[in-house]
Amino acid sequence: MTNSDTNANTNYDVIVIGGGPAGTTTASLLAQQGWDVALFEKTEHPRFHIGESLLPMSMPLLKKLGVYDQIESIGQRKLGASFFSETHDQHKSYLFKNSLTKDTPHAFQVKRASFDATLFHACKKHGVSCFENTQVTHCELNAEKPTITVLHKIKSKDNTVITKEKIYQSRFIIDASGRDTFMASKYKIKQANPKHRSAAIFAHFSSATEFPELSSGNIGVYWFKHGWCWLIPFSDGTVSVGAVCSPEYLKTRRGNLDQFLRDTIKLCPKLTTHLNTATLINQAQATGNYSYLSSKIYGKNYLAVGDAFGFVDPVFSSGVHIALRSAFKAAETIDICLKSPKQQEQALKSYSKFVQRGIKGFAWMIYHMLSPSFQHLFMNSKNTFRVEEAIISILSGDVFDNTQVRSRLFLFQCFYHIHKLFHTLKR
Repeated sequence: MTNSDTNANTNYDVIVIGGGPAGTTTASLLAQQGWDVALFEKTEHPRFHIGESLLPMSMPLLKKLGVYDQIESIGQRKLGASFFSETHDQHKSYLFKNSLTKDTPHAFQVKRASFDATLFHACKKHGVSCFENTQVTHCELNAEKPTITVLHKIKSKDNTVITKEKIYQSRFIIDASGRDTFMASKYKIKQANPKHRSAAIFAHFSSATEFPELSSGNIGVYWFKHGWCWLIPFSDGTVSVGAVCSPEYLKTRRGNLDQFLRDTIKLCPKLTTHLNTATLINQAQATGNYSYLSSKIYGKNYLAVGDAFGFVDPVFSSGVHIALRSAFKAAETIDICLKSPKQQEQALKSYSKFVQRGIKGFAWMIYHMLSPSFQHLFMNSKNTFRVEEAIISILSGDVFDNTQVRSRLFLFQCFYHIHKLFHTLKR
Protein backbone atom coordinates (compact mmCIF):
# COMPACT_ATOMS: atom_id res chain seq x y z
CA MET A 1 0.00 0.00 0.00
CA THR A 2 1.23 3.50 -0.78
CA ASN A 3 -1.51 5.43 0.97
CA SER A 4 -0.58 8.46 3.00
CA ASP A 5 -1.44 8.06 6.70
CA THR A 6 -5.23 7.92 6.88
CA ASN A 7 -5.06 9.43 10.36
CA ALA A 8 -3.29 12.53 9.07
CA ASN A 9 -4.67 15.85 7.86
CA THR A 10 -8.32 15.89 6.77
CA ASN A 11 -8.43 19.53 5.69
CA TYR A 12 -6.89 20.62 2.37
CA ASP A 13 -6.96 23.52 -0.04
CA VAL A 14 -7.80 21.22 -2.96
CA ILE A 15 -9.04 17.64 -3.22
CA VAL A 16 -8.58 15.71 -6.47
CA ILE A 17 -10.75 12.69 -7.28
CA GLY A 18 -8.85 10.35 -9.59
CA GLY A 19 -5.18 9.45 -10.10
CA GLY A 20 -4.94 9.33 -13.89
CA PRO A 21 -3.09 11.88 -16.08
CA ALA A 22 -5.68 14.64 -15.54
CA GLY A 23 -5.74 14.31 -11.76
CA THR A 24 -2.03 13.83 -11.13
CA THR A 25 -1.07 16.69 -13.45
CA THR A 26 -3.50 19.16 -11.87
CA ALA A 27 -2.46 18.09 -8.38
CA SER A 28 1.26 18.37 -9.15
CA LEU A 29 0.92 21.87 -10.58
CA LEU A 30 -1.19 23.12 -7.67
CA ALA A 31 1.26 21.67 -5.14
CA GLN A 32 4.10 23.42 -6.96
CA GLN A 33 2.13 26.67 -6.57
CA GLY A 34 2.10 26.13 -2.80
CA TRP A 35 -1.40 24.74 -2.26
CA ASP A 36 -2.07 21.84 0.10
CA VAL A 37 -3.50 19.10 -2.14
CA ALA A 38 -4.85 15.59 -1.54
CA LEU A 39 -5.50 13.07 -4.33
CA PHE A 40 -7.71 9.97 -4.03
CA GLU A 41 -7.35 7.06 -6.47
CA LYS A 42 -9.80 4.15 -6.22
CA THR A 43 -7.33 1.52 -7.49
CA GLU A 44 -3.59 1.03 -7.16
CA HIS A 45 -0.81 1.84 -9.64
CA PRO A 46 0.24 0.35 -11.95
CA ARG A 47 -3.10 -0.55 -13.53
CA PHE A 48 -4.17 -1.23 -17.12
CA HIS A 49 -5.76 1.55 -19.11
CA ILE A 50 -6.41 2.19 -22.78
CA GLY A 51 -5.27 5.36 -24.57
CA GLU A 52 -1.64 4.50 -25.25
CA SER A 53 -0.63 6.87 -28.06
CA LEU A 54 0.63 10.28 -26.96
CA LEU A 55 0.67 13.45 -29.09
CA PRO A 56 3.62 15.79 -29.81
CA MET A 57 1.93 18.79 -28.19
CA SER A 58 2.01 16.87 -24.90
CA MET A 59 5.82 16.69 -24.94
CA PRO A 60 6.39 20.27 -23.63
CA LEU A 61 3.85 19.57 -20.88
CA LEU A 62 5.71 16.43 -19.78
CA LYS A 63 8.92 18.45 -19.67
CA LYS A 64 7.28 21.07 -17.45
CA LEU A 65 6.13 18.26 -15.14
CA GLY A 66 9.70 16.96 -14.99
CA VAL A 67 8.83 13.47 -16.27
CA TYR A 68 9.82 13.67 -19.96
CA ASP A 69 13.06 11.69 -19.55
CA GLN A 70 11.26 8.93 -17.67
CA ILE A 71 8.56 8.70 -20.33
CA GLU A 72 11.19 8.63 -23.06
CA SER A 73 12.89 5.69 -21.32
CA ILE A 74 9.70 3.58 -21.39
CA GLY A 75 8.19 4.85 -24.65
CA GLN A 76 8.38 3.93 -28.31
CA ARG A 77 9.25 7.02 -30.35
CA LYS A 78 6.36 7.97 -32.63
CA LEU A 79 7.03 10.22 -35.63
CA GLY A 80 3.56 10.29 -37.14
CA ALA A 81 0.35 8.46 -37.98
CA SER A 82 -0.27 6.04 -40.87
CA PHE A 83 -3.73 5.53 -42.34
CA PHE A 84 -4.75 2.51 -44.42
CA SER A 85 -7.78 2.28 -46.70
CA GLU A 86 -8.84 -0.90 -48.45
CA THR A 87 -11.23 1.14 -50.56
CA HIS A 88 -8.36 3.20 -51.96
CA ASP A 89 -5.84 0.32 -51.84
CA GLN A 90 -3.20 2.64 -50.41
CA HIS A 91 -1.81 4.09 -47.22
CA LYS A 92 -0.91 7.62 -46.24
CA SER A 93 1.55 8.64 -43.53
CA TYR A 94 1.42 12.03 -41.86
CA LEU A 95 4.71 13.01 -40.18
CA PHE A 96 4.57 15.42 -37.25
CA LYS A 97 7.66 17.30 -38.45
CA ASN A 98 5.54 18.65 -41.32
CA SER A 99 3.00 20.46 -39.11
CA LEU A 100 2.38 24.20 -39.39
CA THR A 101 4.78 25.02 -36.56
CA LYS A 102 7.41 22.29 -37.23
CA ASP A 103 8.53 22.45 -33.58
CA THR A 104 7.05 19.21 -32.16
CA PRO A 105 8.33 16.40 -34.43
CA HIS A 106 7.65 13.35 -32.24
CA ALA A 107 5.68 11.77 -29.42
CA PHE A 108 5.71 8.35 -27.73
CA GLN A 109 3.63 5.19 -27.63
CA VAL A 110 3.35 4.09 -23.99
CA LYS A 111 1.73 1.41 -21.93
CA ARG A 112 -0.61 3.39 -19.75
CA ALA A 113 0.13 1.34 -16.64
CA SER A 114 3.72 2.63 -16.69
CA PHE A 115 2.83 6.12 -17.93
CA ASP A 116 0.16 6.74 -15.30
CA ALA A 117 2.34 5.30 -12.53
CA THR A 118 5.16 7.68 -13.53
CA LEU A 119 2.84 10.70 -13.26
CA PHE A 120 1.45 9.42 -9.96
CA HIS A 121 4.89 9.02 -8.35
CA ALA A 122 5.90 12.47 -9.63
CA CYS A 123 2.74 13.82 -8.01
CA LYS A 124 3.84 12.41 -4.64
CA LYS A 125 7.31 13.94 -5.07
CA HIS A 126 5.69 17.33 -5.59
CA GLY A 127 4.19 17.07 -2.11
CA VAL A 128 0.65 15.92 -2.87
CA SER A 129 -0.95 13.68 -0.22
CA CYS A 130 -1.76 10.67 -2.39
CA PHE A 131 -4.18 7.89 -1.39
CA GLU A 132 -4.60 4.71 -3.42
CA ASN A 133 -7.27 2.04 -2.97
CA THR A 134 -9.52 4.83 -1.77
CA GLN A 135 -13.03 5.17 -3.19
CA VAL A 136 -14.81 8.52 -3.00
CA THR A 137 -18.41 7.65 -2.21
CA HIS A 138 -20.06 11.00 -1.53
CA CYS A 139 -19.48 14.69 -2.06
CA GLU A 140 -21.23 17.65 -0.45
CA LEU A 141 -20.70 21.06 -2.03
CA ASN A 142 -23.34 23.13 -0.22
CA ALA A 143 -21.50 23.39 3.09
CA GLU A 144 -19.17 26.29 3.90
CA LYS A 145 -16.37 23.99 2.79
CA PRO A 146 -16.89 21.14 0.30
CA THR A 147 -16.58 17.70 1.88
CA ILE A 148 -16.07 14.21 0.53
CA THR A 149 -16.63 10.84 2.12
CA VAL A 150 -14.15 8.12 1.20
CA LEU A 151 -13.62 4.43 1.86
CA HIS A 152 -9.96 3.59 2.54
CA LYS A 153 -8.98 -0.03 1.88
CA ILE A 154 -6.13 -0.81 4.28
CA LYS A 155 -4.12 -4.01 4.34
CA SER A 156 -3.21 -5.20 7.84
CA LYS A 157 -0.07 -7.11 8.83
CA ASP A 158 -1.80 -10.44 8.22
CA ASN A 159 -2.85 -9.24 4.71
CA THR A 160 -6.47 -8.82 5.74
CA VAL A 161 -8.09 -5.88 3.97
CA ILE A 162 -10.17 -3.63 6.19
CA THR A 163 -12.30 -0.68 5.08
CA LYS A 164 -12.25 2.62 6.90
CA GLU A 165 -14.68 5.46 6.16
CA LYS A 166 -13.43 9.01 6.56
CA ILE A 167 -14.52 12.58 5.74
CA TYR A 168 -12.24 15.21 4.23
CA GLN A 169 -12.73 18.94 3.66
CA SER A 170 -11.26 21.33 1.11
CA ARG A 171 -11.83 24.72 -0.47
CA PHE A 172 -12.07 23.28 -3.98
CA ILE A 173 -12.69 19.86 -5.54
CA ILE A 174 -11.38 18.61 -8.87
CA ASP A 175 -13.22 15.76 -10.57
CA ALA A 176 -10.62 13.80 -12.52
CA SER A 177 -12.43 10.50 -12.12
CA GLY A 178 -12.26 9.65 -15.83
CA ARG A 179 -15.07 7.52 -17.24
CA ASP A 180 -16.53 7.21 -13.74
CA THR A 181 -17.60 10.86 -14.22
CA PHE A 182 -18.19 11.26 -10.49
CA MET A 183 -19.71 14.77 -10.50
CA ALA A 184 -21.53 14.45 -13.82
CA SER A 185 -23.16 11.24 -12.61
CA LYS A 186 -24.00 12.77 -9.23
CA TYR A 187 -25.75 15.75 -10.82
CA LYS A 188 -27.13 13.72 -13.78
CA ILE A 189 -25.57 16.05 -16.36
CA LYS A 190 -23.81 13.33 -18.40
CA GLN A 191 -25.34 12.27 -21.69
CA ALA A 192 -24.41 10.09 -24.64
CA ASN A 193 -22.93 12.17 -27.43
CA PRO A 194 -25.80 12.62 -29.92
CA LYS A 195 -23.33 13.18 -32.79
CA HIS A 196 -21.24 10.07 -32.29
CA ARG A 197 -21.98 6.49 -31.28
CA SER A 198 -19.08 4.07 -30.99
CA ALA A 199 -17.97 0.99 -29.10
CA ALA A 200 -14.50 -0.53 -28.84
CA ILE A 201 -12.82 -3.91 -28.40
CA PHE A 202 -9.07 -4.20 -27.73
CA ALA A 203 -6.16 -6.30 -26.47
CA HIS A 204 -2.36 -6.61 -26.51
CA PHE A 205 -0.43 -9.04 -28.73
CA SER A 206 3.13 -10.30 -28.96
CA SER A 207 5.11 -11.63 -31.95
CA ALA A 208 3.50 -9.41 -34.58
CA THR A 209 5.47 -9.42 -37.84
CA GLU A 210 7.58 -6.46 -38.90
CA PHE A 211 5.81 -3.68 -40.76
CA PRO A 212 8.23 -1.35 -42.60
CA GLU A 213 5.57 1.31 -43.08
CA LEU A 214 5.32 1.59 -39.28
CA SER A 215 9.03 1.21 -38.53
CA SER A 216 9.09 4.73 -37.10
CA GLY A 217 6.66 3.70 -34.36
CA ASN A 218 3.67 5.35 -36.01
CA ILE A 219 0.20 4.47 -34.90
CA GLY A 220 -1.59 2.58 -37.67
CA VAL A 221 -5.24 3.34 -38.42
CA TYR A 222 -7.10 0.86 -40.66
CA TRP A 223 -10.57 1.62 -42.02
CA PHE A 224 -12.96 -1.30 -42.46
CA LYS A 225 -16.66 -1.75 -43.22
CA HIS A 226 -17.93 -1.22 -39.66
CA GLY A 227 -15.41 1.32 -38.38
CA TRP A 228 -11.64 1.37 -37.97
CA CYS A 229 -8.85 -0.54 -36.23
CA TRP A 230 -5.71 0.72 -34.52
CA LEU A 231 -2.27 -0.77 -34.10
CA ILE A 232 0.14 0.77 -31.58
CA PRO A 233 3.70 -0.62 -31.33
CA PHE A 234 5.45 -0.57 -27.93
CA SER A 235 9.15 -0.45 -27.13
CA ASP A 236 9.14 -4.04 -25.79
CA GLY A 237 7.96 -5.46 -29.14
CA THR A 238 4.34 -5.98 -28.13
CA VAL A 239 1.46 -4.14 -29.79
CA SER A 240 -1.92 -2.79 -28.82
CA VAL A 241 -4.69 -3.62 -31.27
CA GLY A 242 -8.28 -2.49 -31.11
CA ALA A 243 -11.37 -1.88 -33.20
CA VAL A 244 -13.75 1.05 -32.95
CA CYS A 245 -17.13 0.23 -34.38
CA SER A 246 -20.83 0.84 -34.01
CA PRO A 247 -22.53 -0.57 -30.89
CA GLU A 248 -24.78 -2.55 -33.28
CA TYR A 249 -21.74 -4.33 -34.76
CA LEU A 250 -20.47 -5.21 -31.30
CA LYS A 251 -23.86 -6.80 -30.54
CA THR A 252 -23.37 -9.23 -33.43
CA ARG A 253 -20.73 -11.05 -31.40
CA ARG A 254 -21.22 -14.77 -31.00
CA GLY A 255 -18.81 -16.66 -28.78
CA ASN A 256 -15.94 -15.25 -26.77
CA LEU A 257 -14.54 -11.75 -27.08
CA ASP A 258 -11.01 -12.87 -28.03
CA GLN A 259 -12.28 -14.61 -31.15
CA PHE A 260 -14.57 -11.72 -32.02
CA LEU A 261 -11.57 -9.37 -31.96
CA ARG A 262 -9.60 -11.71 -34.23
CA ASP A 263 -12.58 -11.99 -36.61
CA THR A 264 -12.85 -8.19 -36.70
CA ILE A 265 -9.13 -7.83 -37.44
CA LYS A 266 -9.62 -10.11 -40.45
CA LEU A 267 -11.82 -7.40 -41.96
CA CYS A 268 -8.60 -5.34 -42.35
CA PRO A 269 -6.36 -7.44 -44.66
CA LYS A 270 -3.30 -5.20 -44.26
CA LEU A 271 -3.56 -5.42 -40.48
CA THR A 272 -4.22 -9.16 -40.61
CA THR A 273 -0.90 -9.85 -42.37
CA HIS A 274 0.98 -8.47 -39.37
CA LEU A 275 -1.02 -10.44 -36.79
CA ASN A 276 -1.43 -13.88 -38.40
CA THR A 277 1.19 -15.40 -36.10
CA ALA A 278 0.70 -12.99 -33.20
CA THR A 279 -0.16 -14.25 -29.73
CA LEU A 280 -2.84 -12.68 -27.57
CA ILE A 281 -1.20 -11.83 -24.22
CA ASN A 282 -4.24 -10.60 -22.30
CA GLN A 283 -7.96 -11.12 -22.59
CA ALA A 284 -9.76 -8.85 -25.01
CA GLN A 285 -11.85 -6.14 -23.40
CA ALA A 286 -14.82 -4.20 -24.74
CA THR A 287 -16.56 -0.99 -23.89
CA GLY A 288 -20.05 -0.04 -25.02
CA ASN A 289 -21.16 3.31 -26.39
CA TYR A 290 -18.38 5.38 -24.83
CA SER A 291 -18.80 8.77 -26.50
CA TYR A 292 -20.33 11.18 -23.98
CA LEU A 293 -20.33 14.81 -22.86
CA SER A 294 -21.52 16.61 -19.75
CA SER A 295 -23.70 19.69 -19.94
CA LYS A 296 -21.48 21.51 -17.41
CA ILE A 297 -17.77 21.36 -16.71
CA TYR A 298 -17.86 23.25 -13.42
CA GLY A 299 -20.12 24.13 -10.50
CA LYS A 300 -19.89 25.54 -7.01
CA ASN A 301 -16.30 24.98 -5.86
CA TYR A 302 -15.54 22.21 -8.35
CA LEU A 303 -14.50 21.61 -11.92
CA ALA A 304 -13.99 18.54 -14.10
CA VAL A 305 -10.79 17.69 -15.95
CA GLY A 306 -10.20 15.24 -18.80
CA ASP A 307 -12.59 12.32 -19.32
CA ALA A 308 -14.57 13.31 -16.22
CA PHE A 309 -16.15 15.98 -18.45
CA GLY A 310 -16.44 14.09 -21.72
CA PHE A 311 -14.83 11.75 -24.23
CA VAL A 312 -15.38 11.60 -27.99
CA ASP A 313 -13.23 8.95 -29.70
CA PRO A 314 -9.67 7.55 -29.61
CA VAL A 315 -9.06 7.91 -33.35
CA PHE A 316 -6.73 10.91 -33.10
CA SER A 317 -5.32 9.92 -29.70
CA SER A 318 -6.88 13.01 -28.18
CA GLY A 319 -7.79 11.73 -24.71
CA VAL A 320 -4.49 12.01 -22.82
CA HIS A 321 -3.53 15.27 -24.52
CA ILE A 322 -6.85 16.94 -23.66
CA ALA A 323 -6.43 15.65 -20.09
CA LEU A 324 -2.91 17.09 -19.76
CA ARG A 325 -3.59 20.40 -21.48
CA SER A 326 -6.84 21.01 -19.61
CA ALA A 327 -5.06 20.07 -16.35
CA PHE A 328 -2.57 22.89 -16.88
CA LYS A 329 -5.46 25.28 -17.50
CA ALA A 330 -7.35 23.87 -14.50
CA ALA A 331 -4.41 24.47 -12.15
CA GLU A 332 -4.14 28.05 -13.39
CA THR A 333 -7.89 28.51 -12.95
CA ILE A 334 -8.06 27.09 -9.43
CA ASP A 335 -5.10 29.20 -8.35
CA ILE A 336 -7.12 32.27 -9.37
CA CYS A 337 -10.26 30.98 -7.64
CA LEU A 338 -8.46 30.41 -4.35
CA LYS A 339 -6.52 33.66 -4.37
CA SER A 340 -9.27 35.91 -5.73
CA PRO A 341 -12.77 34.49 -5.05
CA LYS A 342 -14.41 37.46 -6.80
CA GLN A 343 -12.77 36.34 -10.06
CA GLN A 344 -13.89 32.73 -9.68
CA GLU A 345 -16.88 32.80 -12.04
CA GLN A 346 -14.94 34.54 -14.80
CA ALA A 347 -12.00 32.15 -14.42
CA LEU A 348 -14.26 29.09 -14.55
CA LYS A 349 -16.06 30.34 -17.66
CA SER A 350 -12.70 30.91 -19.34
CA TYR A 351 -11.67 27.36 -18.42
CA SER A 352 -14.90 25.95 -19.86
CA LYS A 353 -14.43 27.77 -23.18
CA PHE A 354 -10.80 26.67 -23.38
CA VAL A 355 -11.53 22.97 -22.89
CA GLN A 356 -14.51 22.93 -25.23
CA ARG A 357 -12.45 24.69 -27.90
CA GLY A 358 -9.87 21.92 -27.67
CA ILE A 359 -12.47 19.16 -27.93
CA LYS A 360 -14.10 20.94 -30.86
CA GLY A 361 -10.72 21.03 -32.62
CA PHE A 362 -10.79 17.23 -32.85
CA ALA A 363 -14.54 16.64 -32.97
CA TRP A 364 -15.38 17.61 -36.55
CA MET A 365 -12.80 15.23 -37.99
CA ILE A 366 -13.92 12.47 -35.62
CA TYR A 367 -17.58 12.86 -36.57
CA HIS A 368 -16.77 12.58 -40.29
CA MET A 369 -14.10 9.89 -40.01
CA LEU A 370 -16.20 7.16 -41.63
CA SER A 371 -17.53 9.30 -44.48
CA PRO A 372 -16.30 8.19 -47.95
CA SER A 373 -15.64 11.84 -48.87
CA PHE A 374 -13.56 12.37 -45.75
CA GLN A 375 -11.56 9.20 -46.38
CA HIS A 376 -10.93 10.18 -50.00
CA LEU A 377 -9.63 13.64 -49.05
CA PHE A 378 -7.60 12.25 -46.15
CA MET A 379 -5.91 9.62 -48.32
CA ASN A 380 -5.28 12.07 -51.16
CA SER A 381 -4.60 15.27 -49.27
CA LYS A 382 -2.66 18.09 -50.88
CA ASN A 383 -1.02 21.02 -49.16
CA THR A 384 -3.15 23.61 -50.97
CA PHE A 385 -3.31 26.69 -48.73
CA ARG A 386 -1.21 24.65 -46.23
CA VAL A 387 -4.25 22.48 -45.41
CA GLU A 388 -2.21 19.28 -45.09
CA GLU A 389 0.11 21.00 -42.61
CA ALA A 390 -2.97 21.98 -40.60
CA ILE A 391 -4.21 18.37 -40.61
CA ILE A 392 -0.84 17.29 -39.24
CA SER A 393 -1.05 20.02 -36.61
CA ILE A 394 -4.42 18.61 -35.48
CA LEU A 395 -2.92 15.11 -35.40
CA SER A 396 -0.16 16.62 -33.24
CA GLY A 397 -2.72 18.01 -30.78
CA ASP A 398 -2.40 21.70 -31.72
CA VAL A 399 -6.11 22.42 -31.23
CA PHE A 400 -6.32 24.83 -28.30
CA ASP A 401 -4.62 28.10 -29.25
CA ASN A 402 -3.49 28.06 -32.88
CA THR A 403 -5.84 30.18 -35.02
CA GLN A 404 -3.94 29.14 -38.17
CA VAL A 405 -5.01 25.56 -37.57
CA ARG A 406 -8.66 26.50 -37.12
CA SER A 407 -8.78 28.65 -40.26
CA ARG A 408 -7.22 25.92 -42.41
CA LEU A 409 -9.46 23.27 -40.89
CA PHE A 410 -12.34 25.42 -42.13
CA LEU A 411 -10.87 25.20 -45.65
CA PHE A 412 -10.62 21.40 -45.34
CA GLN A 413 -14.27 21.35 -44.27
CA CYS A 414 -15.16 23.36 -47.38
CA PHE A 415 -13.26 20.90 -49.58
CA TYR A 416 -15.12 18.06 -47.86
CA HIS A 417 -18.58 19.54 -48.50
CA ILE A 418 -17.71 20.33 -52.13
CA HIS A 419 -16.47 16.78 -52.69
CA LYS A 420 -19.55 15.29 -51.02
CA LEU A 421 -21.92 17.51 -53.04
CA PHE A 422 -20.12 16.68 -56.30
CA HIS A 423 -20.46 12.93 -55.75
CA THR A 424 -24.09 13.30 -54.63
CA LEU A 425 -24.95 15.13 -57.88
CA LYS A 426 -22.94 12.62 -59.90
CA ARG A 427 -25.12 9.69 -58.79
